[in-house]
Amino acid sequence: MATYDELFSTVEAYDKINIQYLQFSKIGKVMRHITVLTDDKVPRDDEFKFRDRAKALVDQWHQVLNANKSNGTDASANGKMGKDDDAAVVKGAAAIDLNGQGNERMLPSSPLSDMLRAGFPVSRYW
Repeated sequence: MATYDELFSTVEAYDKINIQYLQFSKIGKVMRHITVLTDDKVPRDDEFKFRDRAKALVDQWHQVLNANKSNGTDASANGKMGKDDDAAVVKGAAAIDLNGQGNERMLPSSPLSDMLRAGFPVSRYW
């Protein structure tokens, strides 16, 4: 459980989160699922407060999403993508290597992508 505590601390300390990182990593979805788990599904939650910490992160990230919506900078959140967005999707999809040897520069800088680049076994957490 200390490993999960360390992972949570890393995510909580990351202060450069933006809408692109949230959409790419889907970490918000993971945290929302953690918040709705029952007491018996989260071992040592009374000690590490994983559900409370996940809820705090979700609330913090909602502020990021709402700030982007109010500034009009979030084109994809309202489901309206322009031609530039379409071109970026096509370019990104073309650069994907299905054999796992893809270009690491495609990953935006975030705690999750940094862990992936370092070979951290993220799959054992999610």
